[in-house]
Amino acid sequence: MLGFSKEAALLDAHVVLESSNKIYWYKLVFIVRYFLLIILVILTFNSAQAGPLSIEKLLVDGISVNVIRADPGDKELYITPAFAPGYLESAENYPAMSLEDMMTLYEPAAAINGPFFDMETGRVVCATAKNGALLSDGELGSSLLMDMKGNLHHHLTAGLRARKMEWSSVAWGVRCGPTLVFNGRPFFHPCLEGFTSSSLYRPARRSALALTRKGELLLITVSRNITMEKFLHIVTALRAWHAINLDGGGSTAMAFEGRAVTSPSRDLPCYILLYHKKKDAPLLNCSDIRKYLERKASIRGRILYLDAYNSFVEKHYAEALEQILKACEQDEHSVTNFDMAARCNECLGRLKEAANMHIRCTFLLLRQGRRDEARAHIEKALSDNPGSAEAKDAANMIDNSPGISSGLLSLMSGNEKKALETLDTILAQGVHNPMVLTLLAEHFRTLGLHEKAAECLKRAAELYIKREAFFQGYLAAKEAVELDPENPDYRKILSKAAKCKGDEKTAELQKLIHQALQYEDDHFSVTGEKDQ
Repeated sequence: MLGFSKEAALLDAHVVLESSNKIYWYKLVFIVRYFLLIILVILTFNSAQAGPLSIEKLLVDGISVNVIRADPGDKELYITPAFAPGYLESAENYPAMSLEDMMTLYEPAAAINGPFFDMETGRVVCATAKNGALLSDGELGSSLLMDMKGNLHHHLTAGLRARKMEWSSVAWGVRCGPTLVFNGRPFFHPCLEGFTSSSLYRPARRSALALTRKGELLLITVSRNITMEKFLHIVTALRAWHAINLDGGGSTAMAFEGRAVTSPSRDLPCYILLYHKKKDAPLLNCSDIRKYLERKASIRGRILYLDAYNSFVEKHYAEALEQILKACEQDEHSVTNFDMAARCNECLGRLKEAANMHIRCTFLLLRQGRRDEARAHIEKALSDNPGSAEAKDAANMIDNSPGISSGLLSLMSGNEKKALETLDTILAQGVHNPMVLTLLAEHFRTLGLHEKAAECLKRAAELYIKREAFFQGYLAAKEAVELDPENPDYRKILSKAAKCKGDEKTAELQKLIHQALQYEDDHFSVTGEKDQ
C-alpha cells in the first residue's frame, strides 16, 4: 500500500506554487515589453510627424479624407503659390505641368492644387499673390492670405477686382471658392461669389484650404466623388473656422514629402507649395527652367511629329502640315520638325512658306556648327523662293561669317574671353540680319550673359516682324521673355508678335483649306481615283 508523508506533500505543493509564480512573472514581463514596444512605435511616428507639417488620413462619415496640417506659428514654414515655368499673363502664355514634374522641379515638402483655371486657354481665373505682388488677376471667390508678419486671414472679397486691391503687405495669398466656412459657421453662397456653373454641385473629387480657430492651416482633399453639400459637412467636421473650396474634379492634387497622395488626371498651371524652411525652396534660374521646358516640349513635339509623319505618308498633306506646325511650336529647336513642315508646304505648292521653313532649318543647323547641311537647306529655300530677302541674308551669312565661326570655335575651346571680344565686335558693327542676331544671342547665353542675349533676341524679333515673318518673330520674342520675364519691352514685343502670328495663322488656315480643296480638284476625279 502506497502512502505519502505530510512533508512530501508540502514540498510538492511548494514546487507547484513556485512554478506558477514563474509563469505569471514571465507573462507579465512579456505584456509589459509588448506595450512598451507599441508606445515606442507611436512615439517614433509622432516624432516623424512633428514639426510645422504633418499628414493624416481620416474617416469622416465613411469617406476617406487626406489632411495636411501646417503650423504657421513656426516662423521657418514657407508657403507660396507656384506656376508652371513659362506662365506669363502679360504674354498670354499659360503652360501647365503634371504633379510629378512639379515635385521634381520645385521639391516642396507638401503641395495642393491651386484655384480654378480656364480649360481652353489654361489661364488661372482666380487671383494669386506672392511677396506683395499680384501674380494672377480675378474677381471670383474669397481671399485666404498670410501677411508679412505671418498671420493668416480670410476675407470675403467676391466682386472686387484683384488688381484694384492692396497686396503690398501680403506674403502669399489665393482667391477661390465658393466659401465653405466663415467664422466657424457654414457659409455657402456660390452665386453671390460669382460661381454660377451647375457643374459645381455634381459629385466630384474635392479640395480645400481651411483655417482652424487655433491658427492651423489645413490642406484637404477627397479622392472619391462626393457632392458639395457632403464636402461642406466634412470640412465642418474637421472643425474648420474658415474654409474655401479649391479647384476639384480632375484637378484635385496633393503631395507630401515627395509622394503623391492624390494624383490629378490633368496637368495644372498652378499649385500651392509648402516648405519646412524658406531656404528649401529652389531658386530656379533661367537655365533650369529652360531645360525643363525644352525637355517637355521635345517629348510633345516628338509625338506630334509622328502623327504628322503618318499623315504625310498617307498623302494627307494639309492635315500633316497642321500637325507639324503644332510640333514646331512645341519644340522650336528641332530641325526635323521644320524640315517636315517645309516638305508639307512644298507638296501643297506653298513654296514661299516652304522657303521660310528651310531658312529656319538653316538657322538651327548653324547654331550647331553644321554649315554644310545649312547650306543645303538655304539652297532649297532659294530654289523655292528666289526673291526671299531672308534666304539671301542667310546665304550671305554662311559665306561671310568668319567672326561668328571664330566666336563659336573660341567657345568650344574654352576661351570665353576671346569669344566675348569677337561677339562684341560683331554686335558693334550694327547687325541688321535677324538670323545673325539670334546666333549671337545663343552664344551670349552660353557665356551666361542673359541680358545681352535677350537684347539681341528683341532686335531680331523686331526685324522679323518688320519683314512680316511673324512666326520667327514670335519665337525670338518668346526666348527673350524667358531670359528676362520682368522686362516690359520684351513682353510688349512678344504680345505684338503673338497677335500678328494669330492673325497670320487665321489667314493661312483659310488659304490652306482653299489650296487643299484645289489640290483635290486638280488631282482626283469624281470617283475618287487619281487622274493619270
